[in-house]
Amino acid sequence: MPEPVPLGRPQSGAGVTATIIDIRASSFDAAAGVVTGISAIRLVPDGVQASTSFDWRLPEGPATVSEEEEIRRRLDAFGPVWPELGAYLSGTLVVAHGAAWARTFLRKATLAVGADWAPPSILCTRRMARACFPDLESYGLSALVAALALAPEQPAGGADRCLAVAELYRRCLARIGGSGPGGRAILDAFIAGPAGTADWGGGKTPVAVPKGRFRRRTGCVAPAQAIR
Repeated sequence: MPEPVPLGRPQSGAGVTATIIDIRASSFDAAAGVVTGISAIRLVPDGVQASTSFDWRLPEGPATVSEEEEIRRRLDAFGPVWPELGAYLSGTLVVAHGAAWARTFLRKATLAVGADWAPPSILCTRRMARACFPDLESYGLSALVAALALAPEQPAGGADRCLAVAELYRRCLARIGGSGPGGRAILDAFIAGPAGTADWGGGKTPVAVPKGRFRRRTGCVAPAQAIR
């Protein structure tokens, strides 16, 4: 399933490999929705411009089944996918726009197929954008693409959404100053996960979440605590 893909300009920050993930679901309601598609791209540091991509879409099913059978089909379809997805996400910093939502859907999908796999902590670009661009009217990805010119046009699919999120991540890092140990501590304020800290590829690094403002030169306001 993973295949080579040119990534163009976006590169990961903080001196580590980052994986940008986009989840599609049948509903925004985690209690009612199921995962219908997953896309991910890997951004590598130090100017390397190519990596691997991950893309999965829920196969279309028969039109004559009952609603209950269709829900079961959608849940079961994720079974063969999650081991490869888990391997793809391991050892990198995972980034998503709406990280808590993405983690919730991934966890629900794996539990539904009987898999004992906890999704990794995920860095949230929506929370980063709120801190770094506090005067915008909306922080949905489509609104940010238009307001910040993250892409030439609105993303048409999962891979395009990943590239737009990658560009947003890069711009937020530039404002935050997210390189080096100090930058990592700041970024941990935007993590959705059980520990509130990111997996930087070498195990979790427990750090104190800064209070108040980021470094004075950024002008970004940090959240009071890490996302749980």
